[in-house]
Amino acid sequence: MDLTDVMLRLERVMGDACKRWHADYVSVRLICTYRGAATRWIEQPGDRQRALATGTVGLFKGRVLAGDDAIVHRSPPIVGTGEDRLLLVLDGPPPEDTAALWRRAMQDG
Repeated sequence: MDLTDVMLRLERVMGDACKRWHADYVSVRLICTYRGAATRWIEQPGDRQRALATGTVGLFKGRVLAGDDAIVHRSPPIVGTGEDRLLLVLDGPPPEDTAALWRRAMQDG
């Protein structure tokens, strides 16, 4: 994709993070769950949900790149199961109107 920067997040998830169906306001998102239940996604509202396998890399188009055709996804509910998840997320840069703020955040850490 010829990206010069990405935002990286490696996170231990111990609750129901992002449990609602949504599409992210990013150009592209790479997501991989290394431990625990992996991300669920649907192609169209009303479709049967699918789940990435643990350790599988998903590359999702976000609203910036795909508009209304962005991938709709959510995190699996895990509250009360005793399970936690180890999640890696790489996001492409945001749209130009917020890119300066994003670059500043990347430099500040």
